[in-house]
Amino acid sequence: MDKGKLKLSVAIAATLRQAAMGIGGQGWDKLSRP
Repeated sequence: MDKGKLKLSVAIAATLRQAAMGIGGQGWDKLSRP
């Protein structure tokens, strides 16, 4: 795999994880329940 793509996917994963943490419990409850 190309280093540029690897760095990009790592950055995306980190961003998604941070977004999930930022949303926290309350956000997940609202998303999972209608």
